[in-house]
Amino acid sequence: MKIRREATPFLHEPAIPKMAASVAVDQLLEHPSEPFSVDATGGTFFFEDYEVGERIFHIDGTTINSSDHMSFTRLYQNTARVHFDSRATDGNPLVYGGLPLSLGYAQAFNGIENRLGIAAINADTHANPVQAEDTLYSFTDVLDRAEIFEHQGALRLRLVVVKNQQPIDNSLLN
Repeated sequence: MKIRREATPFLHEPAIPKMAASVAVDQLLEHPSEPFSVDATGGTFFFEDYEVGERIFHIDGTTINSSDHMSFTRLYQNTARVHFDSRATDGNPLVYGGLPLSLGYAQAFNGIENRLGIAAINADTHANPVQAEDTLYSFTDVLDRAEIFEHQGALRLRLVVVKNQQPIDNSLLN
């Protein structure tokens, strides 16, 4: 039986794509102009209703449990020990960073109900570790807005996910 002990070449020479710092509005694609059903979404705010400088608190919190975060991590084929091995992490495996971002996006439905989706992501930052039993809350800042086509526009948003504190109650998040 052959035992393979070779490291992938990407450990020594990682492949890092070159990307623009941001996506220009003229690079976004037009979406179908079918009107939203406010009965279906429950939302009454549309592109015209959002203002630069506005902060939208998404209210709902989501507590992460061990099985959820480990299952999510496996779906993305991330096998790093730090996400699964309780012995190696003193009983506190780290939550895969994509999970807090995904949960924040899902929470953003409260306040941005009539969105079509993400047209582009400029960047993300994982500033603090998240572990099982942490509760995540989120808010969104409207940074910029641009009309693209008739009755269609793009909002440049900054989604922030915080753990174990409801941001609407925290005066430090200015």
